Amino acid sequence: MPRIAKNITKTVIDGLKAGETVWDTKITGFGVRCQSDANNKVFIFKTRIGSRQRWFTIGKYGSPWTVDTARANVKIIQGDIAKDVDPAAIRDAKLRNPTLKAAADEYLKTEVSKMRPASITLYTDFFNRLIYPALGESRAEQIKFSDVSSLHFDLRNTPITANRVVALLSKFFNWCELKAFRHKHSNPAKGVALNKEKSKERFLSPRELTRVGVALARAERNETETPFAIAAIRLLIFTGCRRDEILSLRWDQVDFNNAMITLPETKTGSRVVYLSAPALEVLSSLPHQKKNPHVIVGQSEGRRLV
Repeated sequence: MPRIAKNITKTVIDGLKAGETVWDTKITGFGVRCQSDANNKVFIFKTRIGSRQRWFTIGKYGSPWTVDTARANVKIIQGDIAKDVDPAAIRDAKLRNPTLKAAADEYLKTEVSKMRPASITLYTDFFNRLIYPALGESRAEQIKFSDVSSLHFDLRNTPITANRVVALLSKFFNWCELKAFRHKHSNPAKGVALNKEKSKERFLSPRELTRVGVALARAERNETETPFAIAAIRLLIFTGCRRDEILSLRWDQVDFNNAMITLPETKTGSRVVYLSAPALEVLSSLPHQKKNPHVIVGQSEGRRLV
């Protein structure tokens, strides 16, 4: 990596090429490193604290990090060292012991971002609206069972949301343990007494069924949904099966001759569902795809619709 000694100025920084580092002639150890991307230039500072050499990343060149603000930050570090304060140790401690908000921001960025869009939106909202105001400034390792239990109680007017927040925190603290932000087996969300949840069952009215039928016909006509997704909804209506029973249905479970489907064996045994004429018509209209045993085909080869 080419190393250059100059008085660091904006002009010097703008002229840096990928892989180059310029060291300041005014402040020893103050420099700017140009990463592999020529637009990514970072202020750095290296110095000795006791017998150890320490490196600091001041910030990426650009607002708010100008030459002047970076120099000022280096002088603060030098001042701390002169007072026998080790800013590197303080920095490392913060990295090992982040606030809940700092840890959760990383969790959202690295873990939640891989989830479905609906989950990303929900989890981000829970953290920003409900968790950060209550626990955000506390150190992740210092949060106790009583803290999570109190938050759950504070959300008692929305009991289902309260339960979901605790479930999210449980996942988050498990991740914190993996990152060494907390000790193993110290999840403070474990054991919180959740609110009772009653399952709801409601049938569509004749008017609602008509509206669903119209919407499906429109989607079919305009080709805004795949024929398999439309067929899945129709089969749910015509058979009364559960969602996953239809989505995981295979052609070898369909018996056109006897107008029935045989669902796989469960704890209560296999189940036969007899098919009405509309259900048979939906199944007959669907094409069979080679190398895919499923009735409701997904986008991935050989897989069902998810």
